[in-house]
Amino acid sequence: MRKSLPIIAVAIAIVFAGAQWWMKKESRNSPSLVYSRDDPIHYFSLPDVSGQQVDIQPIIEQNKLTWIGFGQTGCGPCRRMFPVMKKMHEKYQESGLGMVLVQVGDSREAARRLAEAYTLEFPVLVDARNVQSQRINMEELPTSFLVDSTGTIKHISPGLFNIRHWPYSIEYWLQKE
Repeated sequence: MRKSLPIIAVAIAIVFAGAQWWMKKESRNSPSLVYSRDDPIHYFSLPDVSGQQVDIQPIIEQNKLTWIGFGQTGCGPCRRMFPVMKKMHEKYQESGLGMVLVQVGDSREAARRLAEAYTLEFPVLVDARNVQSQRINMEELPTSFLVDSTGTIKHISPGLFNIRHWPYSIEYWLQKE
């Protein structure tokens, strides 16, 4: 019996590894979960830096427009996005702009340090296992979405290349709402 325990343990580990690989493969390859402009966003909840579960649906519904940014502390372009998000939040919050930052693959502690370093005053959520980024087939960081109060995606920005245009997009969609 003792000789068979290591074999059973290895078999269980292989089964779990295979199941995890299959789930990641299925979520990444599901074309129905890739977002386009005017698609409804799939609401989700994740823990914030304090460990509290935060649902993004009420945040989206309470604001005319919500910027949902996906980033990572070790990502250079993402670190350039964080101060821009802070500045846009400060400038447009009174006009109805909500803000959510999702830290992909980061620990809660790393995300907490980031929120403190940039003095971010909006929810910073932790997607430590990349569940949401895989669910939406995200291929690069940072990636950001502007979502209206009905949950409809109005603008998508993969990467940082057009971040200088964000104020114009935010102003445009805030005026339309």
